[in-house]
Amino acid sequence: MLQQEKSPSYVNKSFGFTLGLLGLGFTFMLLVSYFSYIAVVSALSIFRVWLTTDLMVLINDICIYCLGLPCLLFVGHFIPNGGKLTLTPKKALPTATFAKFGCIAYALLYFSSLITTFLLAIVRVFMGRSPIDDSLGEMLDAMSPLTSFVLVAILPAILEELVFRSYLYKKLIRFGELPYIILSGFFFGTYHGNFDQFLYAFALGCLFAYLVCRTGTPIYGMMLHLLINFYSSNVATQILGSTVLSSVVSLAVLVIVGLGCFFFVKIRKTMYVRPSIFLPDHPVLRAISNPGMILWVGAFLAISVVTLMM
Repeated sequence: MLQQEKSPSYVNKSFGFTLGLLGLGFTFMLLVSYFSYIAVVSALSIFRVWLTTDLMVLINDICIYCLGLPCLLFVGHFIPNGGKLTLTPKKALPTATFAKFGCIAYALLYFSSLITTFLLAIVRVFMGRSPIDDSLGEMLDAMSPLTSFVLVAILPAILEELVFRSYLYKKLIRFGELPYIILSGFFFGTYHGNFDQFLYAFALGCLFAYLVCRTGTPIYGMMLHLLINFYSSNVATQILGSTVLSSVVSLAVLVIVGLGCFFFVKIRKTMYVRPSIFLPDHPVLRAISNPGMILWVGAFLAISVVTLMM
């Protein structure tokens, strides 16, 4: 009731202020993580330390979560909280329903990756480059299975869900479920820092945020995130040398994608988002027309373009 009595000017300023600080916080997180990583790697190179892929990924994770993340939390401290989550579900998902959302998640990943690969292949051809960039796959191939499981599968699944679902829920849910879902997906997509991963990260981020709204916990998003990361970092990299295994897994993936499409069509009418009651006029314009978000989007575009041209 109190939220409905807020004046339009207050709502506009509050929404813009919140997103501006979040954009600023993510920008600081990115810059601190990036430059600290460069500094550490450069220092180790001077002392002739053998920089394996495993070590570089470990350094990257330490720079992000131990140095960059505190910057986001510090800036976000000035944003009021609108809700909180626990790991215990308020409304538990039945196992069958969780499996259905797992199939839907992989279908989203599959089709958004296809769209991105097709569009970027066209761009790369016009640039005179190879249409396919598999630098991420090459990095995963160079990592040991254990390191890949811990640093690529488990750690991001837990920490990224705590940041992009739990933390953003506290800061954004007062504006409504739909703004939270879309902005959670947007920040998650841009956080990956390249065009190759943006679309599928955005789509999955929105789905995981929707599950948070329906269950009151990020735990289901963590589990789906872990399964997807585990397949990409451990399963897919281990079956490349076997034609039989590759064929079997590829067939299983197509079956899961097909089931995901079927389940989405079947349950989409039961999916709902509570209406926003504390959202300004022209929310998209308010979201992007503040210095913090301009900085964040600009940083994402600059890094993505540089990555595309490398």
